[in-house]
Amino acid sequence: MQLLALRDEAQVKGDEKALSGLLDDNASPEFHAREVGLLHAAHDRGAAAPKRTFLGRAEIAGEAVQAIEVAEDDDQGRTRRVRYFFSFACCTRLTEPTSAELDAWLGPLRTLTGNGYSIRYRDIDADEAHAADGYARDALTSLPARLGDTYRLSRPLTITLAPTTISALPAQASGYTNGGEVTLLSSASMIVASGPGADWARIVVTHEISHVLLFAHGNGPWALAEGIPLWLTGDRRQPQLDRLVAANAIWDLPHLQGGPRADAEFYAAYAQASSFVRYLAATYGDRAVVAAWEAGSSGRSVDATFRTAFGVGVADAYAGWRASLRPSALVPSRFARAA
Repeated sequence: MQLLALRDEAQVKGDEKALSGLLDDNASPEFHAREVGLLHAAHDRGAAAPKRTFLGRAEIAGEAVQAIEVAEDDDQGRTRRVRYFFSFACCTRLTEPTSAELDAWLGPLRTLTGNGYSIRYRDIDADEAHAADGYARDALTSLPARLGDTYRLSRPLTITLAPTTISALPAQASGYTNGGEVTLLSSASMIVASGPGADWARIVVTHEISHVLLFAHGNGPWALAEGIPLWLTGDRRQPQLDRLVAANAIWDLPHLQGGPRADAEFYAAYAQASSFVRYLAATYGDRAVVAAWEAGSSGRSVDATFRTAFGVGVADAYAGWRASLRPSALVPSRFARAA
């Protein structure tokens, strides 16, 4: 926990040299790159360090490597359950296994079969696989009920729990989707059925499955592609939105449509996309949001799809959203803990 506090301090200061002294030289290059990415993204946006609670500790590879699980309350209003690996080969250092060490450290790949989907996991994530199974079952029922019966799963779905870093993803990512494959970063955001982090775990699984279902029927700008899953899962990101409103830092329309241009914009992008789609749904109705997404697959312009679905152009919809924004810092986040 002291080492993680030093990592937080390095991130706040943007001190890459201090960070490098906390990382195991033998850890994977992807892990080193992610840690550097997290540092620069956190420093560039002036992020506050999370409030962290120790939950448990386990040996991974004898006494040489151990893992701890913590609950982290971050400045996005979320509580996540996070796993960190530590090497004790010379001194305590943050680490992750290389690809050659995965089986030895974390167990072989196994498969859990669901109704129309399968979950791939390693031994370290056995409990997470069962939690993901429950969330997937719920999502594959609740999402079509919200979007329409045509959104029922129509092709095989694979969910993979990845307990180590995956290159080319934003450093802050909790999961991603590629066609009919969902990958959940099961250490960065652990998939748990109860306790701290369970609400966020449900959101992550449902969010990624919604991408699979949505892209089978439509398309649209980044603000809709991410904003609709955020809306469907009730993922408001209100603290971040309040900061943007207070700082008069809401993006212009081209930026909102295109999405983040750097890792430091990751959380600002999601907060605004969530707010924009919630505004569209509240103003024009849920079915209009779905219609706008489906119209996007026609190859027409974004403005044309907005006029079809909402009766106004995208610039007018954006202007209405901007006018509606008010800080709501006095409204407790549903992730907030009682004092």
